[in-house]
Amino acid sequence: MKIRNGFVSNSSSSSFCIYGVCIDYDDLKNVTDDTKKFLLDKHNEISTEEHQKDNFEDYFEFFMEDEPYTIVEDIEDRTELSFWTMPYTDTVYVGISYDTIKDEETGKEFKERVRNLVKELFGDSINVNSFATHSEVWRS
Repeated sequence: MKIRNGFVSNSSSSSFCIYGVCIDYDDLKNVTDDTKKFLLDKHNEISTEEHQKDNFEDYFEFFMEDEPYTIVEDIEDRTELSFWTMPYTDTVYVGISYDTIKDEETGKEFKERVRNLVKELFGDSINVNSFATHSEVWRS
């Protein structure tokens, strides 16, 4: 018999600490036109003809019904930003983890890089005052 003398846990947990913004899933529809085209083209490329969408609004509505995380995963393919979704909420955190600060990058430069990447993705639809450090922990 093996005896463990330390912390034992059978639960799983997740956590993150980022600089970025917290948005609702609905805010994902405010991505730039280039990103909308990318998402629609990507969806139509892998979909059967009957499931292809003619416009971004139809695409967005289709995934928001049951699988909004699919939109997040597809956007992640296009950007250096990361997205964290919270279980049982309509919340999405968009940003970059502090552990990715480059060696020669100051904290100010890191934050500016994140703000620029968010602006590239969402244009002016994200309030510049909503950027902050976000950290969350949850167990499943």
